[in-house]
Amino acid sequence: MSVGLHEASVPVFLRYLDRLLALVNAADDHARSRGCEEAALLHARLAPDMLPFETQVQIAANFALRGCFPLAGQAIPPYGEFPATFDGLRSGIARVAALLTALGPAAFQGGESRIIESKAGNAAVSLAAPEFLFQYALPNFFFHVTAAYAILRSRGLAIGKEQFDGFHSYPQPAPNLSTVEIKAFVPARDLELSKEFYQALGFTLAFSSDELAYFHRGNCGFLLQKFYVEEHAKNFMMHLLVENVDHWHQYIEAQGVRERFGVKVEAPEDRPWAMRDFIMFDPSGVLWRIAQNIDRKPIESLASSGPTE
Repeated sequence: MSVGLHEASVPVFLRYLDRLLALVNAADDHARSRGCEEAALLHARLAPDMLPFETQVQIAANFALRGCFPLAGQAIPPYGEFPATFDGLRSGIARVAALLTALGPAAFQGGESRIIESKAGNAAVSLAAPEFLFQYALPNFFFHVTAAYAILRSRGLAIGKEQFDGFHSYPQPAPNLSTVEIKAFVPARDLELSKEFYQALGFTLAFSSDELAYFHRGNCGFLLQKFYVEEHAKNFMMHLLVENVDHWHQYIEAQGVRERFGVKVEAPEDRPWAMRDFIMFDPSGVLWRIAQNIDRKPIESLASSGPTE
């Protein structure tokens, strides 16, 4: 089965002009989603001595004209003048695609015998039509399409072979749902008093403003917010798991927290859910349970054991 020059050129260029358009659209979407200027991607380069994205797209599109029209024995039409924007690139690609679509197979008949002359940088090129297409025009077109793709990839666009050729399909990577930390916004009626209270408990004040404070101890932290609604605060509960709950209770008592802040601190107790804890309230009425895991019989076992003699 022989493949004619038209079939080997026009449909190939048209397909990858469409892929080139998809790259332009991806660049536009990327810039819009990040609120950055178009120029940041239009002028982006792989290396200082390489051409920018905008020019790579223009040269690729123009090579489709340079590759097809000489094969059809026709003069190469101008690429045209378009604004230096994503819309301008889209308009240029659309013009080239329309010109190629108008080239019918009949124009290429007998073209295999043509000798095509062109310029490769400063060098003169003179090749028979098949060699011109397969060894010069198509490789140069794909060089610039690939350069445009690589520039976008280097700037963080999530594109790959699927976007480049439109044939490939791969499973999408699982989203990264790894967690780092969870913090509560603890309400404070009197922010300065609450700051003093939590520092008395041994928490480190890492950040403070007129509206917010950040406290941490070890790998535990929370945000203290200048916000108070009584019903909310009195139904707000924090749970702090520690290694030794009795030491914590002794430390809090030694700080005179009850007397200094007028808050309630209860004695530690063993709980049926395999924890030993005590209850404490902060100056805004927030309830804290400070707890330690203990070895206890599972709750299900306790429930099913029944009465003893």
